[in-house]
Amino acid sequence: MIDLIDKKILYYLEKDSRMSISKLSKLVGASRELIIYRISKLEEKNIIKSYIARINQSIFCTSGANLVVKLAYIEKKRYNEILNYLKSYGNINWFSDLCGSFDFSISILYRDSQELANIINDINLFLSHDLISHNLSVYISEYKFDRKGILELKEKNHINPRFEVNFKEINKNELDEKDIIILKELAKNSKIKNTELAKKIKMGEDIVRIRIKKLEKRNVILGYTIVINPYSLGFEGYSLYLQIEDMTEQMQVKIKNYLYSNPYIYFCSRVAGKFNLIIGLYTKDRIHFKENLSDIKNFFGKSLKDYEFQLLMEEHKEIFIPDNLFN
Repeated sequence: MIDLIDKKILYYLEKDSRMSISKLSKLVGASRELIIYRISKLEEKNIIKSYIARINQSIFCTSGANLVVKLAYIEKKRYNEILNYLKSYGNINWFSDLCGSFDFSISILYRDSQELANIINDINLFLSHDLISHNLSVYISEYKFDRKGILELKEKNHINPRFEVNFKEINKNELDEKDIIILKELAKNSKIKNTELAKKIKMGEDIVRIRIKKLEKRNVILGYTIVINPYSLGFEGYSLYLQIEDMTEQMQVKIKNYLYSNPYIYFCSRVAGKFNLIIGLYTKDRIHFKENLSDIKNFFGKSLKDYEFQLLMEEHKEIFIPDNLFN
């Protein structure tokens, strides 16, 4: 297990994964050498899975969707083929295998409805006779996404600034080829050094630094974070699909307030489909899950008309903008 120093390191890197070791050392209250050693151990234990940039998704896509698929029995070789296909598919920015009535949950980003139809068709064709059924939910708005709650460190301000900016100010055409290269690299590895970026765009390190600052100022880059492996910290993951009646503006405000009062809810999005709300939840065990589920049901009361849940297994991919959308 991890101690308070590790939790602080994870907490601050979740807020800014490009933070310098010197700054992190001061915030955590530990020496640079200890911070470097602890980070290497967190990576070695797969507690830190990756370092990614928070790219403003609305610049590169119109919307997103969640696809859950149910498969027939498949052998390990075929299962690995499916994993590799989903990992490499250019419009998939996140996916996890499930334990429950479905086998995979897949997050898809797309530019228009025709592209979404093509993506679903591609996945269906690849899965072929292994596919039993699927359900699609289209994202309308995202209410919460952060994993700081599983670190059990209290935060004074629960407002996530990603959702407070104006996402429609920037057009993709305003970004040149060198901006796109920088964004692609930061999306995959936010820790990449400016010297390496300078080589990739064939310009000086100072120019790279200036370009990154401009991308941040214009809300193209919304920040930098780490992908934390909750299972390495002893947590279980669940996806809840809820059908809520009367999704008025007043109800949405209440939902947002509730989400930030529960540190174990790391993700929530309003969707259109069979259900209209998806909640991602990390719990310490099944009893803790039951307590959280009871609390969620109590919060919604009679407004909750139906729900399902799936046990999240391994999360195989997470990136804000997948490669296809940069093109």
